[in-house]
Amino acid sequence: FQDADGRMTSGPERVTVGGLPSLRFEGTSVTPAGVDVRSRLTLIYDGRNQYAVNCQFTPSGADEILAGCDQILDGFQVE
Repeated sequence: FQDADGRMTSGPERVTVGGLPSLRFEGTSVTPAGVDVRSRLTLIYDGRNQYAVNCQFTPSGADEILAGCDQILDGFQVE
């Protein structure tokens, strides 16, 4: 987050996604065009691999994007 002129606002938080251990981080950043964005980054571990789900949004789009992000994470499964 710091490399993108932002900061981490929470995390790491231990969560479980698809039965797998995961870490969640939230933070802020600024796009190259100068737009302030928020991020919820979830890192999911299956022992050999790491999966990353990064949901980015402007404050005005938070409700819609976070609902979609939750839907993706709720359905996440490694077979």
